[in-house]
Amino acid sequence: MAHLPIVQTLYAIADTAFITKNPPILHETTYGPELDSSESHTTNTPRDAISLFQLVKTSSLAAENPFSQKVTEFVDGYRTCQMWDLNPEEHHVKLNDKLLDLMRLIDEIFFFNTITRGVQGPEGTRSLVTLRPILVDQKTNSAEYDPEDQSITVWLGVNREGQWRRHSFEHLLHCIIHEMCHAFLENFCDRSHPSHELYVDINDGHGLQFWHLLHYVLEIILKLTGSKEWEVEYKKFLGERWASVSKIPPASDYSDSDSDSDSDSDSSDSSDSEGPSGSSPKGAP
Repeated sequence: MAHLPIVQTLYAIADTAFITKNPPILHETTYGPELDSSESHTTNTPRDAISLFQLVKTSSLAAENPFSQKVTEFVDGYRTCQMWDLNPEEHHVKLNDKLLDLMRLIDEIFFFNTITRGVQGPEGTRSLVTLRPILVDQKTNSAEYDPEDQSITVWLGVNREGQWRRHSFEHLLHCIIHEMCHAFLENFCDRSHPSHELYVDINDGHGLQFWHLLHYVLEIILKLTGSKEWEVEYKKFLGERWASVSKIPPASDYSDSDSDSDSDSDSSDSSDSEGPSGSSPKGAP
């Protein structure tokens, strides 16, 4: 089995994200420099998008212990938000706070507590990636990850003919997870990998492995919650993914290694070429 990234290395990358002096020691890997960590002094481990995705699929809490306390906390929090969302005006503040709690739990369950990990920032300790809820949507997207200040902005609602309408809880959570996948790949992928553009960067960061990663997370949440409302979001995702992947040129237009590497990714994820199931294509959430 191919080497997978070492989680301790991801922590080292996160811990030095805002440090500009005294950079960490690097050593060479197959595709470029790798951060030195206590577990990887002598082992070269890849950090391409496929390797990171396989790490999530095989070693995350969702994969190793789907009945853990953290998973139970997430499902309970999800159902609480569904109840609050029946009367969002009354529970507006609590819903906003709970979105941050669920983001942290998703990070622990799928991303090894790397995205919301406490790190030293320019003004003191902060999460590697912060969440910024904003009341009114001024853009076509409902959320956006900014790699410059390491933040996810989520717009909570829209104005329609003078009436403000809050987005559903499920839609907001879907959007946050979408941006968390961007943040995970942006922070931890080896950009020198020869297929990084195809896997991650193409279509404004919506490469093949981005969609595989997001698919895995959304599908696991559907299985954990059994939520009909989440199934609606999941079907929207299938349409969005198909619309994006259909724009990507064949892998033969890239390096010859793409076809070999793709076999290690989510091979069961065949709907990229077959089109969406149960939804029509639309823009990113």
